[in-house]
Amino acid sequence: MKSLLTLVIFALSINIYGQDSVKNNHISDIATIIKVTYNPTNYYRKTPKPAFFIDSIFVNSSTISAFDPDVIEKMIVIKEKIEIYGKEYFGQIYITTKDSYTPKLISLYDLQLKHTNIKNGSTVFFIDDNIVKEDVSKCKIDENYVLEIIVNNIITQQENTKLSIIRIITKTEENIIKSKKILIR
Repeated sequence: MKSLLTLVIFALSINIYGQDSVKNNHISDIATIIKVTYNPTNYYRKTPKPAFFIDSIFVNSSTISAFDPDVIEKMIVIKEKIEIYGKEYFGQIYITTKDSYTPKLISLYDLQLKHTNIKNGSTVFFIDDNIVKEDVSKCKIDENYVLEIIVNNIITQQENTKLSIIRIITKTEENIIKSKKILIR
């Protein structure tokens, strides 16, 4: 009786704690298949977005993500459609800065020409690790709020093409703390 009870407990523990086996290894077949998705050019423009204005100057949504929130005096939201440069926006957000602050809005393209030695070629911009999907000649950033510009150049050997990656780090509290950190290796 004791050995029968031990055998039943052993069989139950194997079922409870044992590994599951999958017939025909379907999980390993699925795990080795890599899914590749190509987003269409207008994929990111599907959701309706508002038009942003800083001190009555039209700016892109990327500008807002790289704008110092401490200099904002007030915001006004108008829930009406507006068309700018042939593009329809759903709503308007007007941001007024404090009287003591004057934003130095500059396009990403002009920022590139002013602060880097890259004059032509393909360039990809990141603002705080977010890729800029707008036209860089129209996308403006507050130059006062830029902490650092990091430039990486990639040259492919086979096609002999050059791609420049420009990362713009803004003066967020988190980025300022990271910039002051000293790593000893």
